[in-house]
Amino acid sequence: LSRVRIGGNTRVELERPGLGTWIRTVARGDDPSRAERAVERAFDAIARVDRQMSVHRPDSQLARVNRAAGIEAVKVDDAVIEVVTRARARAQRSGGVYDPTVLPLMRLYGFYGARRGGFPADREIANALDAVGWRHVIVDRAAGTLGLARRGAGIDLGSIGKGWAVDQAVAALRA
Repeated sequence: LSRVRIGGNTRVELERPGLGTWIRTVARGDDPSRAERAVERAFDAIARVDRQMSVHRPDSQLARVNRAAGIEAVKVDDAVIEVVTRARARAQRSGGVYDPTVLPLMRLYGFYGARRGGFPADREIANALDAVGWRHVIVDRAAGTLGLARRGAGIDLGSIGKGWAVDQAVAALRA
């Protein structure tokens, strides 16, 4: 945590890891304690999103959904349902150019987990592609559940989830 006084305002800056990256939050105001509390609330909001939607945490709600792919739907928070519903709608609108179910390919190419020594074989790519597709996402708002129709499928909300986390952090800062 750093505090810098500039004229009548104090700049409060805090950095922490989260969402598979490094996050820095800055608040400015005339009351340093209030600015610090705002920054802490922003990080609390980001941590909540991380617990819900991170593919980097085995205990996240999204990780539970991915492990249960092709087996059963999983009870998740309303926020997860909302973000996945938005991601699925954008995937549909883009004709699949954006697709939140890209996780099998991300893993195959070594973006998550062990690095690969070379490119995957054609058969590995075909198997991963069979599990990719926004149409495999099953959302039941009434039951509060999220599922994936195919074994090996997986949702990665890295892009839209980070945007959601920023929105939640900004709301916390403003509050």
